[in-house]
Amino acid sequence: MASLHCLVVSAFFLLLYLGCAVPRVAATIFHAYPEESCQISNLTDQPAEALCETGGKSFVACVASLKEPGDECRLHAGRYPFRGEPLSIRGLHGTAEKPIVIAAAAGEEADVLIDGTVPVTSNIDDWNVYALHDMKFVAKAQMDFWQMFVDGVMQTPARWPNALWSDKSVFNATYWAHSANSSNSTAGIMVDDGTVQRHGDWDPFPSTGDLVGAVVVLNTGSWDSYPALVLSHENGYNSFTYNATGQYHDKPSANRYYLEGKLDFVNDPGEWLYNKTEGMAYLYPGADGPYQHKITGKVSTYALNITDSSFLTLANLTFFATTIWAASIDEHPVPTFIDHLTISSVNFTYPSCSRRMLQDVSPPLWTLVSSRFYRPGTTDLMVRLADPHHHEDMPAQKWYDLSGNDSDHGFHKIINSSWMYTDSPALNVQGKSCQIVNNFIST
Repeated sequence: MASLHCLVVSAFFLLLYLGCAVPRVAATIFHAYPEESCQISNLTDQPAEALCETGGKSFVACVASLKEPGDECRLHAGRYPFRGEPLSIRGLHGTAEKPIVIAAAAGEEADVLIDGTVPVTSNIDDWNVYALHDMKFVAKAQMDFWQMFVDGVMQTPARWPNALWSDKSVFNATYWAHSANSSNSTAGIMVDDGTVQRHGDWDPFPSTGDLVGAVVVLNTGSWDSYPALVLSHENGYNSFTYNATGQYHDKPSANRYYLEGKLDFVNDPGEWLYNKTEGMAYLYPGADGPYQHKITGKVSTYALNITDSSFLTLANLTFFATTIWAASIDEHPVPTFIDHLTISSVNFTYPSCSRRMLQDVSPPLWTLVSSRFYRPGTTDLMVRLADPHHHEDMPAQKWYDLSGNDSDHGFHKIINSSWMYTDSPALNVQGKSCQIVNNFIST
């Protein structure tokens, strides 16, 4: 027995010795190039092994190559388009000393753009005058979109009463219509009081025409703001019904609203409309028309979907018309977490936008970094809105309070970053000992 014991002990020390002799896996820097350099797609269906002509990889393939602590994916100057489903980042675990990094290449920080838009049409010449003596242009859209840009500047969803993003009159309360202060105007029924003026002249309620299917954006009782669909309207009358949902306060003397989503509302330069049923886009361009401009539409809510990762850094990037979702998930049988996510010097421009143009009246989705679980089958609205997997026919989700086995996760850092022109809350960070330092947020 003594001889056997010595043999076991000798084998143990031999294994220790051999373990010390195994070389450590070196970190690797991978390089990604934009589509125009690769002649391949950066979309999520791109094979991970596809290479650019330069010897680098697409963004998707570059991220898929990240395996070991200290690995980096460096993006070179250019546009990285995302549309539809986000790129899933899962199972990336760095260390405090060697985080895994997704960042712009050195010296190219100002020129890396992660873009959530596509050209509205396949060819700019597809835009045509809508009707004789009409300043609207119309074109068949490549795909559904819910925010329009001309040369990178947001255009205004066509509305009544008129107000524009370009002159910031959209923030002026005098450009809202008002409900009549009578018992006829109540939750679910709007009776217009006929007091709206435009440039000093009366701007009548659009009583002629069919308002059914339009979106009404309401501010009721002085503080509750929410959108709803117009359910009924009788031609010639200054009233309509809408789907009033939830426990909203209603006070006719203080109620304000405006309408969106009808072709007749496209009557000012900078206004636009998308008809999802027909797949047609309408634009009232500037005096020089649409043909000398780049007209694009937002088609991405989230470019990156991050879970089951730790010590991951995103740095020196610009997101345009898209953003990121990162969260712990209470999966069966083993939950996954995100910890120590760092967002450093990342700029988000137009990251979030309502999908009202698609007749989706749920609130916009925002940038989310959360170590708190979400679990299916509950009814908390907060997480239902923050979950990129949510659809109207799915159960809502719920964030549990920090307790039990998800209370020691977090430690995220949001540093020197910016959120510009958000149509929603800009940023939601949840977890233990998170740091939000020297950031800029502006609507």
